[in-house]
Parts: sequence; structure tokens; C-alpha cells
Amino acid sequence: MIVPILVNGPTGAMSTKSYLTGMHLLPLGRNAPRLISVTSMRQRYTLQAVTKLMRQRGIRHERWTYEQLFTRRRLPRAVYILTDFDRVHPWYLEVASLIRQKLQNEGLVVLNDPRKYMPRDAFLRRLYNEGINSFNCWRPVAGEWPDRFPVFLRTIHAHRGVISDLLNDRHETEAAMEHALQHGKAMSDLMFIEYCAQAQPDGGHFRKFASYAVNNKIIRAATVSESRWIAKLGERGVATKSEYEQDHAEQQSDPHHDVMQRVFELAGMEFGRIDFGLVDGKPEIYELNTNPVIKWPKKHESKRRLDTLKIMRESVIQALADMNYPDPKGHVDLSDIWHRWNKGARGFEQP
Repeated sequence: MIVPILVNGPTGAMSTKSYLTGMHLLPLGRNAPRLISVTSMRQRYTLQAVTKLMRQRGIRHERWTYEQLFTRRRLPRAVYILTDFDRVHPWYLEVASLIRQKLQNEGLVVLNDPRKYMPRDAFLRRLYNEGINSFNCWRPVAGEWPDRFPVFLRTIHAHRGVISDLLNDRHETEAAMEHALQHGKAMSDLMFIEYCAQAQPDGGHFRKFASYAVNNKIIRAATVSESRWIAKLGERGVATKSEYEQDHAEQQSDPHHDVMQRVFELAGMEFGRIDFGLVDGKPEIYELNTNPVIKWPKKHESKRRLDTLKIMRESVIQALADMNYPDPKGHVDLSDIWHRWNKGARGFEQP
């Protein structure tokens, strides 16, 4: 199968205006340091809020896609962040790894190692085997079926969420699997995950905690609260005043810093966000997102919440600004990689 990598192609054409907007070629001057984050085609918006704040620090932030990265014979001297490993073709990871090595050989900082990427099932199983998580997961395509309940069914790749209710026995898991297959899901992309969450004792709601890594610096991310066990985006009016106070205190003390550091190191990632819950006070890791949406709302009914978000924002931007930015003059030549993998004028193609 041939997978062409095009700037204007079936995965989404870009006009000159939208291309330049995505690249954020801002009037900072030719010698401004450059930060380039690389994402899948449809996820270029995730770090949009970072661009303006980095510009205020005198750093040009450009949001590229892998298609743009792969069609360049020369790359600018910049700091690079590679993301979205779970949303791109495995062959992209191979080419990105070669480019990453080339950039590092030139002394450039490149965050996240595509060679070490673990899909969701492998990541959760690794955490279980390491004793970090107490819950397990199973892949039916490999003949694995849950032996502990309750569980839920979800997809492995991307971030499409849970696709079943909580399931309590083998009969319910088989029925959920059959329903997913009938609706077009591929068995190779499905997994069962053991339920591992705990409601708050004072309100019965659920809290999802999170931590960023920015160049190996761990920064507490925003906590969200919802009445359902699938806490994802947050639900207005659910969190309590005391919880906002606790979040503010832990933004700086971060009692789970060491666990998060260990998980990021185990995953081989220096940038991203870990989502986790607390069960009997112990962190249970749910996922590691290499391309999290990073933004900070300007309005909220809790001033304490806004204060916490401000500390978080400044910490993230400072960590990005503190990286070792190279002199932007010159380029990194990719001729050896290009001639090895280029199959024609259309750019790199899967062999």
C-alpha cells in the first residue's frame, strides 16, 4: 500500500492563508528563536494558545503537520516537539525517528521519541506490570478476555473515548464487542480496561487529575470534576470550594510529582500530559497524551481556580521558553534521508 504524504491532499487541503496562519510566521525578525510543534493534520489547533504567549517571550512558535515536516529537504534550526503518535501511520513514526536523530546530531532539542511510543494497550499493560497501576487491560484480538470486573470497552488509538457502559461479566463483554463490530469498529483497535475510579466522599462526583511534562519538567495541570465516572472536560458547578483550594495548594507542592516523572521517563516522552485518578490516595494512570489541548480560560466563577490556572500557564510557558534554542541561522540538510525514502515528486511514501 502506498500512502502519499502531501501538503495538499486527501487528508485536508490548505490554502496559502491557512498554511501561513498555521505556521504563525509572525513579524519577530529573521533571527528570532523558533519552536516547531509537529502534529497530525486535524490537530494543529491544540497549542494555538501557546503561540501568542511565546511571541511575547520573543520566540516564534510554528505549528506544523507531519506532511509539512516530511516534504522539506532542509529544516530550520529550531526546537522541535513531536506529537500525536497515536494518530498517525506507524510508518510516520519511522521517518520521524530518522529526522529526530538527524536533528539531534546537529545539536538541536527534540522532545518525544517516536521509537519508544507505546499504544494505549501496551502503555497500560506496562504500567500494570511495573506496579504503577493496580488495574489491567485486555485485547480480544489476541484472545484476551477480562477475568476481573467491572470493565469498559474503548478504542486503542486516538482519543475517541469509552464506547460502552460498565460491563460486569463475560456475557456483557461479548455483547459489547459484538455491538462494536457491527458498528464498524475494528477488533484490532478495541480493548477492555478494568474500571478503576473513586467518587469523592463528600459529593459523589469524580475528579480527573493531570500533569504536564515540558522538557522533563513536571507541571501540575488542571483538575476536572464531573458527576459521571468518565470525567473528561469538566462539569460546571460540580467542584467544591475546598477542592479548588486543594488544587491551588498542590499546583506548587504537587504530591504526585515523582510518580508522574517516572511514567514520562518510562514512556520515553518529554512533552505531553498524563491524566490520572486517585483511588485510596494512590495515582492510577489513565493515559499519556503527547498532543494535549493547552489553553487557559479567562473567566470562571472561582477566583482561586483562575489563580491556579495563571500559575500553571506561567509555569508551562516558562518551561517552553527556558529550552536551549539554537541560533536560527542556517538549516539542517535532510538529503540523505530524502534520497533514501523519497519515491517521487510527491514526497515521502510508505514502502
